[in-house]
Amino acid sequence: MSALPAADRNDALRAEIAGFQALINVLEAEADALRRADAEALSILCNAKLERVAQLQALARARSDEIKRTGLPDTAAGAKAWALQAGGDGMARAQAWERLTKLALEAKRQNDVNGRLAARQRWHFDAALGALLQAAGVSSLYGADGRARRTTVSQAHVSV
Repeated sequence: MSALPAADRNDALRAEIAGFQALINVLEAEADALRRADAEALSILCNAKLERVAQLQALARARSDEIKRTGLPDTAAGAKAWALQAGGDGMARAQAWERLTKLALEAKRQNDVNGRLAARQRWHFDAALGALLQAAGVSSLYGADGRARRTTVSQAHVSV
């Protein structure tokens, strides 16, 4: 099977670049919602993020298939070579490939930041819930499976 013409490669790179830019926008909005602890926004953004990731995965699969069709290895070096080969403006494709890789790294960095923000929010939530349960006289015990079991503390059971 023949390789994509240069114009189609340009379009494929532009589509991935746009996809990563859209994902980064969603990730930045997610970070803001995490800082505000806005559960409603997070629910919407989670769905948007999943859609963007699915689109990017489809684009990456198409690129991977095309790279294999050209006989190049399906590696970062093979992808870069694929982006640069064929006629046309190789410099523009080199810049597009560089932009794509930078955006992918930025998306990963922002997703890692969001993971840390989510973990911090969960810690605050767990601490607040623990304080409320303790104030209500409910203690947490852990079962053999490691899951918390909530029980009401009764003074009548404590006797010497």
